[in-house]
Parts: sequence; structure tokens; C-alpha cells
Amino acid sequence: VTSQAPPEAVLVMKGANDSQRMVLDKKKVERWSEGWVAEYTRRVRSVIGAIREAGSEVYWAGMPVMKHTRHQRTAAVVNAILQAEAAAE
Repeated sequence: VTSQAPPEAVLVMKGANDSQRMVLDKKKVERWSEGWVAEYTRRVRSVIGAIREAGSEVYWAGMPVMKHTRHQRTAAVVNAILQAEAAAE
């Protein structure tokens, strides 16, 4: 989001490359674990907050159906997080 005239709306699509572990506090967190979901949710909220703080509306595009099972599972988890956060707004 720009510091000049912010856009009226921002379309966000993320998650296509997110079927991997995270490193939090120097510890590996396995993908789709409770810790992974909590951190991913925190990051989604952070993005939403930054966009809204700039004065823009946020629109999330869910991830499409993926060919590989691992990527499809990530898509399902990410889409559930995005749906829950959108419903909370």
C-alpha cells in the first residue's frame, strides 16, 4: 500500500507457495500444525491491518484447486483461515 493516495481496494491472493515449514523463535514449525495455523493467521491479520490502516478495502481471493495433494491441503487450510478472518471483519 502506498503512502501517497492509497488505492480504493486491494485484492490479495496468497498461499500458493506456503506448503512449507515456518521457523519461529529459531524452531521449525511443521506445516498445517496448530502453531503454523496460528502464525499464518497472525500474518493474515497483519496484512489486513496494514491495508485497512492505509484506508483501503481488502478483498481476498481464495486459492484455486491444486493438482498435487500437498498443495491442495495447504490451499484448504489457507482458504479456511482467510474465510474465518473475512467473517470476523
